[in-house]
Amino acid sequence: MKGSDGFYRLHEAELSLKLHFPVLAELEKFTFREDVIVEWTHDWATKGDHSDNIFMFVRDPRDALFSLYKRRNAEVGFREFIHSLDFITLLNQADSWVLFIESWMSCGGVSVLRFEDFKQQPELNLARFLSKIGIEQSDQERMRHAVDSSCVENARVVEASCKAQAGSYFASGSPLNRKGMPFEWKTQFREYKSEYEFITSSCIKPLTILGYDLLQGVEASPSVQLSGLGLVFNQPMPESIMRAWIAHMCMDRKVSILRFYKDFLENDKTKYGFHESWEWGIFEENMMQFIRLVIPGLYFVSNTLSPIALTSLAINALTVLRRIRF
Repeated sequence: MKGSDGFYRLHEAELSLKLHFPVLAELEKFTFREDVIVEWTHDWATKGDHSDNIFMFVRDPRDALFSLYKRRNAEVGFREFIHSLDFITLLNQADSWVLFIESWMSCGGVSVLRFEDFKQQPELNLARFLSKIGIEQSDQERMRHAVDSSCVENARVVEASCKAQAGSYFASGSPLNRKGMPFEWKTQFREYKSEYEFITSSCIKPLTILGYDLLQGVEASPSVQLSGLGLVFNQPMPESIMRAWIAHMCMDRKVSILRFYKDFLENDKTKYGFHESWEWGIFEENMMQFIRLVIPGLYFVSNTLSPIALTSLAINALTVLRRIRF
């Protein structure tokens, strides 16, 4: 936030940004150009994210998912983690990664910067990025300082310092800054062969587009039929696609989605970390269409019941059908 002296300072509520931008730990106050505004996010793309100045910083999914696994679920196996369902999309971790990448690639005018390329030539790629947003930087020493300040070694030092603070909420959890190693998956392929083959199979299309190596003999898995619950917020879903998605879905999956939606209706939306700009009306329309297609008989009462009541009725109906089937 900007103070009365004209300098910007990091708000105490945003101290976690130091873990992502270790340079923020070097100074207490900052100055920024007024003619350039940069927004950094890990959110899904939304309808409003259409610009010529969108930069997607991406990493090989075999490394990205392994790193995420180490940070979040090191107490379970890597296989269990990548097959676990993402709480937004209700898809496995590999399919969710694909949809996240596709959500941003579909925005148009997106420039891609690969993690591996940046690690290999950090100053050159930083200069290219700055140039695309209209900032020409000829001070090589300043560029080198920016790169060095954000290296993984310095990030580990900053993270350790944050965690050492008394009462710091950083104190728990796995390290955020682990190795920062490009193509780590190649060094441990034998140990996680089946897991990396699964990720490769799920991600072949974006891997190819982004110029990453594939694995010999690994074929693409069936494409995801719907852009997950996360992307349903942003665009009306044609009935033909919805039907195709449902056709590939087991009974348990249908029930889990309906239970998720019921819980969503009964609780605060922010519980799930959903972006405030997502289209709730479109999401509800898609879920109503989902319910009518899964349980056709509910079509005649769908307009007379509340969304919660209709969802509860659909869950009960599917539960009865599942018991009859098995």
